[in-house]
Amino acid sequence: MDKLWIIIFIVAIAIEFLTPSALVSIWFGFGALFALLCAWFGVNETWQWISFGLASLSSFLAIRPLAQRYLKFESQATNTDRFIGKTFVVQQDVPQDTIAQQRVFSQIWSFAEVNRNPLKKGQEVEVLAIEGVKLIVRKTQ
Repeated sequence: MDKLWIIIFIVAIAIEFLTPSALVSIWFGFGALFALLCAWFGVNETWQWISFGLASLSSFLAIRPLAQRYLKFESQATNTDRFIGKTFVVQQDVPQDTIAQQRVFSQIWSFAEVNRNPLKKGQEVEVLAIEGVKLIVRKTQ
């Protein structure tokens, strides 16, 4: 069993090195180390597996919250994020609870008012957010 725990440890650490800042397998590395220690002290295979599972779970529960607090996983800004804060003029009346489409910033976009309020033709709106392929806007006047 010693070789199995060493292999699991090496594979878990190798995966961790191949996925920087993701913390995907370090827990299993800790579990394998703990199970290896149990094997060296003559603990039977059933308890080695139990200790592997418990040590992996414990390290996950202990390390993950700390990692989330101290490792900043920031989302990548996209080129469409530059539209947030920009304004445009609505080209047609948009009834309440409706998603409209029009050419905005040289592209056809779907857009909706943030509170699903109606919009009037000629009204200026500001882009607050982008949800998928839809602009979320609010009236500026």
